[in-house]
Amino acid sequence: HNNTMSTTHIDHIAHIDDPVSPQEIKEYHKTTSYTHPIPPPQPNNDFSNVVVVLNLPQVSQAKFDKLNTFLSKLLQKKTEVNTKENIIDIYMPFDKDGKKSQGFAIVELASAALAKNVIHVLHEYAFDKKHTLTLRPFTDVEKYATVNESKYHQEFPDFEKKPQLKNWLKNLFDDQFAVKVKDRVEILWNDLAKEGDRVHKRENWTEGHIGWSPNGSYLITEHEQGFALWGGDDFSKQARFKHLKPEIIEFSPQESYVVTVNDAQKDNVIIWDVRLETPSTKFTVPHEESNGLPLIRWSPDEKHFARQKKGSNEIRIYSTQTFLLNKKKIKVNNLQDFQFCPTMVNGTAVIGYWALDRDSGNANIGLMSFPKAQILGRPISIVGVKRVQMLWSKDGAFLAMKVDREKKIREGTSFIKVDATDFFVFRTTSKEFPVDHVEVTEEVIDFAWEPQGNILAVITKHKADVNGISIKNDVTLHTFGEKVKTDVILELTDADKVLWSPRGRHAILIYTDAKTAQPIFFWDMHQKEQLGFGEHYKMNNAYWDPTGRYLATIVSSHHVVDGDHGFIMWSFTGRILYKRRFDGFQEFKWRPRPPSILSKKQVDKVKKTLPSKSKHYLLEEQQKAKEQMSEQLRDLIQKWRDYINWKQQLEEQYNEEKEERDELLGVDEDAMWVEASVHVL
Repeated sequence: HNNTMSTTHIDHIAHIDDPVSPQEIKEYHKTTSYTHPIPPPQPNNDFSNVVVVLNLPQVSQAKFDKLNTFLSKLLQKKTEVNTKENIIDIYMPFDKDGKKSQGFAIVELASAALAKNVIHVLHEYAFDKKHTLTLRPFTDVEKYATVNESKYHQEFPDFEKKPQLKNWLKNLFDDQFAVKVKDRVEILWNDLAKEGDRVHKRENWTEGHIGWSPNGSYLITEHEQGFALWGGDDFSKQARFKHLKPEIIEFSPQESYVVTVNDAQKDNVIIWDVRLETPSTKFTVPHEESNGLPLIRWSPDEKHFARQKKGSNEIRIYSTQTFLLNKKKIKVNNLQDFQFCPTMVNGTAVIGYWALDRDSGNANIGLMSFPKAQILGRPISIVGVKRVQMLWSKDGAFLAMKVDREKKIREGTSFIKVDATDFFVFRTTSKEFPVDHVEVTEEVIDFAWEPQGNILAVITKHKADVNGISIKNDVTLHTFGEKVKTDVILELTDADKVLWSPRGRHAILIYTDAKTAQPIFFWDMHQKEQLGFGEHYKMNNAYWDPTGRYLATIVSSHHVVDGDHGFIMWSFTGRILYKRRFDGFQEFKWRPRPPSILSKKQVDKVKKTLPSKSKHYLLEEQQKAKEQMSEQLRDLIQKWRDYINWKQQLEEQYNEEKEERDELLGVDEDAMWVEASVHVL
């Protein structure tokens, strides 16, 4: 020992060879003293090498060893832990009954450096299909456990009940729309009897455009300092967001977040949490990149969003849990663009992508899961490609890839290059993700998917004449059943755009370059027959209502200076229902409806039982119409009574003033009128 010993201790050492009894050892300790006593052992308070692993499966005692072994092997295989010796301990607590683990583990490693590496690699790691790991340093647990709550005590205001944002859906018959007229914004019901029933009106409500959130919960108004959201029965302000002069305002699919973009030099892209009214994250994106829409791509479940830097081969992945950049990026050589499927496919987000080597013209198109980047089905390789355009169907069942390319054809004894267009259609409803190929021989003007169906409508140039000139168009329907069926439904038409009803089946064909009267063709695409025809002078846009029963065509003062500004409301068969004219009319926006909460089976069941229930709804609609007619009749009767009362008051006043008039005229007024009448006769 290094301690200084007493004389008694030296004497004992002198007789070290003598046998020592246990009693002598006890006496020795009693009589021996030390200048420096041995200190008691101290606890190790350094937990930098300890990690908390959250979101583990909850297992019984029988499966505990298997889970423990799996986690140990995962640490050794995926991180720098490498060997079992670097794992000092894995502790998984059980519930009070000792029957089930509590879904987390405390892992002690050999060093703090290994702990940092484990957190970096395994945070947000997909442990299995249902569990994604979350890792935290144990020091965080200690830090939050020892927070002085009195230091951070906060007085919360009394609960304030928020307005109900979905009350407008209780109206079973009508939908709402918003119009902007000069500095005035109006919200109206599409009430046919009243030709638009005003709900709300406000002057100077917006300094820019108006719009609706994707599910119709909020009205959006633009301002110099940012934008505001309005909702509820009285359209009160629900939130405001400060981002100077926003050029882009775009919601996530479920309205949880909103993206704004302006032309600032720093932090020009902000993702806001709508409920909290706070920024979730900020980006600085060069102005030339922010010109394209959308800048941020959202997964349908909003768990992730992604973006691609201009000229980059990488898809950057972000989680909405942390809003941090995922260390794993999706890399695709010569990547040009990608788009999310609007719906989840078997619980997984899916993206369609296309890549093009512009020097060689070789392109690859395909599908992959997100964020795992697993290739789905068979990617397609194409040569001589110029450009690719992607279009998902609204229900996510189909992805159409329109490929413009050059191909060689034989002419005499040689080959020449000609322009060609191909449609490659990926089906997501089958496990194999099969691809259909449709070749189009003429130039494609427009194409659009039926929103709730399997028809792709394509407008092409009509086959050129002997002089190589084609001034008319053809409309073709490609139906993707077990086999692809192609039907040309209209030839030699001026129509250059197709607009489907949101419910499918019905569509309109319009000619966007018309200088005077804009023709509108109303079609039943399933029966392949034209239902009606109409014209709207200098029309510049058309919008279907969410139910697909009504169509609004507009003439905006933004686009037409000397037109008849306002809108016309049509039935889906092409009958004019009513017209509204506004001096200075600028914008028209239908209020969207949220997606149905019913499953496909439930929707099919409703469709089957609809004929038996339609009488009930028809009676309700007739009763409503009768009440509206009664109300109008009551208004007319009241106006007539008001008129009679007003007339009687004038007659009484006239009679009361007779003597005064006779005095001023110097003659009896009645006698004068009689004499004048006799003279005329």
